[in-house]
Amino acid sequence: MLLIILAFFLDQFLGKIEFFVYAILSLGFAVKLIMDSIEKIKKYLIRKNSGLSKNNERNEKINRVLIEMVSKYHAMRALVYQFHNGEHFYSKNSIVKISCSHEKTRTGISEIIDNDQNKNISSLSRLIEIILEKKYLLVSTENDVTDYGILLSLEHGVDYILRVAIKNKVNEVVAIGVIHFDSYLSLKQIENKIQDILLDFKKIELYINS
Repeated sequence: MLLIILAFFLDQFLGKIEFFVYAILSLGFAVKLIMDSIEKIKKYLIRKNSGLSKNNERNEKINRVLIEMVSKYHAMRALVYQFHNGEHFYSKNSIVKISCSHEKTRTGISEIIDNDQNKNISSLSRLIEIILEKKYLLVSTENDVTDYGILLSLEHGVDYILRVAIKNKVNEVVAIGVIHFDSYLSLKQIENKIQDILLDFKKIELYINS
């Protein structure tokens, strides 16, 4: 009889031990899943923050060059316009657009960056062809709209506009560098500075491709 009672209690005890062991193993597995998930989230946040940090650093470098250009060349404003995907036509072909991504202005000159977003480039095809052929295009505002059909914003007081092609690593145009000049400099003075301006936009090209 005693043996039967001992066997009964032993069976109950072992059953509880088995239950606790199972519970502990299950808890450990759940904890491992949670820790793995936390680790994945940490890695994602690190990658995301790293990307944001790199993008912020790139933008700061571009803006510094634009600030220097405005001061060095007595410009009204210096800007960068970048091409990007827009919507799609019913034919499923994508609509490529252009937006002003960076702008620095001389003191007292208004910004136009907010006005120049998501512009359709269909009317800029001739302009792009000329820039590709000549590497840059310097025009007076009197001829700009009529000759090139520019949709980008202008402001009263802009006398000359210089546009420069900015390319990616496979020699495709991905952006256009722009400087607005007023009458502070003559056309001849601007032309004498073009090679230096091209070098400055080359710096921006390197930053965009970094």
